[in-house]
Amino acid sequence: MASVSRLDTLIRRCLYTGFFLLPLVFNAWTFEKFELTKILLFYGMVLIAGLLVSVKLLADGELRIPKNRLFAVVVSLGIIFFLSSVVSVHPQTSFLGYYLRFNGSFLHYAALICMLLVLDNCRSNSLYERLFRLSVAAGVLTSIYGIVQWFGWDFKTFNIVGIRALSTFGEPTNLAGFLAIILPFTLMYVMIARSRREKIVYSASTVAVYFCLLLTYSRGAYLAAGCAVCILFVALFINRRQINLREISPYLGLITIACVLVTVYVFTVPRTITSAFQNRETSTLSIRLEVWKTVPVLVAERPLLG
Repeated sequence: MASVSRLDTLIRRCLYTGFFLLPLVFNAWTFEKFELTKILLFYGMVLIAGLLVSVKLLADGELRIPKNRLFAVVVSLGIIFFLSSVVSVHPQTSFLGYYLRFNGSFLHYAALICMLLVLDNCRSNSLYERLFRLSVAAGVLTSIYGIVQWFGWDFKTFNIVGIRALSTFGEPTNLAGFLAIILPFTLMYVMIARSRREKIVYSASTVAVYFCLLLTYSRGAYLAAGCAVCILFVALFINRRQINLREISPYLGLITIACVLVTVYVFTVPRTITSAFQNRETSTLSIRLEVWKTVPVLVAERPLLG
């Protein structure tokens, strides 16, 4: 039993390390395959944690299925990913990703395995909260780097000064998607933090993440983050008796003022929000419209998961 307990500790530490390092690690010299470093680290983390789980099962002497309602959902998603890749237009690209970037369905399988590892090894709210806080800490550091990078203070020249923030992701859309997930968590911790110091730290973190998110100029991430924050405030209203609104109101007010000032600054620089919606021939909007035109054709040709 002692060896199994030590294995559980190793598995959790592997997950904690991965959740913290994944947003931060990068190699600027991989050029357009900027995400490759993160993908390889993620595969390595899942492989090591998976091997530790296998050793634990052998030591325990029994095959145990996680007693969690999400287990069936994760397995179902894995089956859907596999079938959709098999019957896709180009299965090799579907499995491996375009240009062999290893970001195809194999990456989805690794993510699902990671979810199973979390469900099986994080059996208390405190363990889940540790994962969340580590992710938030990594998100704040990523945001700070993205902000200073946007202003031109960087060890490597990316030629993006005043254009779009890249940070450690090397691609503004991926960075924006990550920050859209982190933003409601930083705001949530402002509401539930017990000490004044924690509230100040998470308030500043919220503004930093919001600032960097704006600098990505990603419309989809703006919408996602806005919806997440709205859901958070609905939950706050529902549980208003459990939260001291009078105590957190000054912090929320300061965050609002800071975010408004940041928004005004970001969208008064030469690149404005309106330019992102201009339907020029080379704009991302026009390119996406052209791509979406092919969707009905693909659905008609391969209606089953294709």
